[in-house]
Amino acid sequence: MNNIAVCRRIEEPYQEYGTVVAGEKDALLIRSDMGVYRARRAVSCLVEPEMGDLVLFCTADGEKAYVLAVLERKEGAAATISVAGDLKLRLDNGRFGVEAREGVDIASPRKIAMTSPELDVRAAAADLTFQQTSFTGGIMQASLEKIKLFAGSFDSLLERLHQRVKRSYRFIEETDQVRAENIDHRAEKLLNLRGRNAVINARELVKLDGEQIHVG
Repeated sequence: MNNIAVCRRIEEPYQEYGTVVAGEKDALLIRSDMGVYRARRAVSCLVEPEMGDLVLFCTADGEKAYVLAVLERKEGAAATISVAGDLKLRLDNGRFGVEAREGVDIASPRKIAMTSPELDVRAAAADLTFQQTSFTGGIMQASLEKIKLFAGSFDSLLERLHQRVKRSYRFIEETDQVRAENIDHRAEKLLNLRGRNAVINARELVKLDGEQIHVG
């Protein structure tokens, strides 16, 4: 029985600098002093390489290469953090903060969800645009100095409405209609009702009571 020992040559990976000269669907073309390499972006390289970037890549056999990091880019150029699949950031301890001098944009063609026991939003001005809004809550408290509302129609369904105001003004161009089982209007001083025509109908009783009643 013959024992045959096979000698396998193992090439150790080495790192090299290079410049991105072209990009394909799933690979990059990198030119270095040793030649041109076709490399894929490593999973740990979150910054997406662009044309003209100086990158650090690793290769073992001269054919398969991976971009490890983006080292240099044109000054002032933007950077994009890109991953192929889902991305999750997790902090076991501490806080997570995002700061930007010029602004923060969050965009998604699908749903954006936020879950927290408390939500604190502070801004000098807010502009909200919704095609459809649904709000569900237990208690809502608001402290505002001034409110302006412009709407085509306003419908509300309440079990109880309680308002306490100092002055109230309503200007209605067409019809003001109230339907209720009982209506009670009280004025401490003057109750003034005016109209070109006035009609009071009662099925059973119409009562006028006062120290003086003037008709006409």
